[in-house]
Amino acid sequence: MLKNYNYEKSKTPVDFKVPFLLATKFLKKVLREVFIKACIDKLVSKIHVENSRSIELFEHLGFQSEQSVNKLRKYYMTLDTYLKSLRK
Repeated sequence: MLKNYNYEKSKTPVDFKVPFLLATKFLKKVLREVFIKACIDKLVSKIHVENSRSIELFEHLGFQSEQSVNKLRKYYMTLDTYLKSLRK
């Protein structure tokens, strides 16, 4: 089950680095679970503006940037965008 993660309230810094290829594979599996199995129409993610590796990963997979609020950049992907990415 996916839960909201509140970066601002987190007391434990997450500073380990996951290899880009591994992170890409993991996020692709999450997308399949969300869009195909859970039948969600839109997935929204908030990423800290200084987390350049995550921003690069989400943009690489086709997420669109929506807005930035309080040091968090909002990214989203719709079901249509996901299905189009599978055809490539």
